[in-house]
Amino acid sequence: MNPISMSMIRLNLTAIKVKAALAICALMLLAHGAPAQVSSQVISQSMSQAVALKSQTLRYSIKYGKHNAGELEIVIERSQQQIKTTAISHLNILARMFITGLTVENWFDIEREKVHLKSGHTLSHGSKTVERSFVIDRKQGLIKLQPGEQIIPINIDEIFESPSFPITLITSDIESIQGQTVREISPKRIREYVYLAPEQHTLTLNGRRFETWKVTRQKLGDATRTVTLWLDKHNQQIPVKIITTKKNNDTVITLLSAA
Repeated sequence: MNPISMSMIRLNLTAIKVKAALAICALMLLAHGAPAQVSSQVISQSMSQAVALKSQTLRYSIKYGKHNAGELEIVIERSQQQIKTTAISHLNILARMFITGLTVENWFDIEREKVHLKSGHTLSHGSKTVERSFVIDRKQGLIKLQPGEQIIPINIDEIFESPSFPITLITSDIESIQGQTVREISPKRIREYVYLAPEQHTLTLNGRRFETWKVTRQKLGDATRTVTLWLDKHNQQIPVKIITTKKNNDTVITLLSAA
């Protein structure tokens, strides 16, 4: 075989190898590149709906009507699969004449980027004596309340929230919450609310400016009973202000600091 023919064969073999390499690269991109892109989009969307809430302590002032009632301390303890909140009321002397100071503890499970209220109890102020408690059993589809051993059937797909601190709300996708119903559960009672359309709102508190989601939930069957929350859009959707309205009387809780 002459040298020219050998050169042509080598060139053809090289071209075949290059085409084969390009084909393999293309297959790898199709096999891995596209799904990876879709996967990253799914993850980012999922993460945007489940705020990475961290362990921290928050302090709020409490105002009932025109009167200062003291402070509320919220302790958030975050683990990989669970969140625990402790709400401790530090009431002033005047408020203690009308309001019972309590410590409220709640536990939330984290499953597939969603947070579910699991259990809670109230403690006598300054002691470890449990006064009332509840447990949500999703497998059996019921709530157990103590004392009294009350058992209430539930739909396992229902959403539950604690009245002491709105963990379920602040770890939700706020933009899609309109019309969602939620049961507000404490060891003492259960109320059902519906969320109204959220609003973007700029709020100034103690000289600080906050860009917030203003979210209101309204008690079903009673439009005069509402809970309105301003959630900090840039800080884990932590509530910076909460107003609870009952029969035209407001309880206002305002963020003082985070430790």
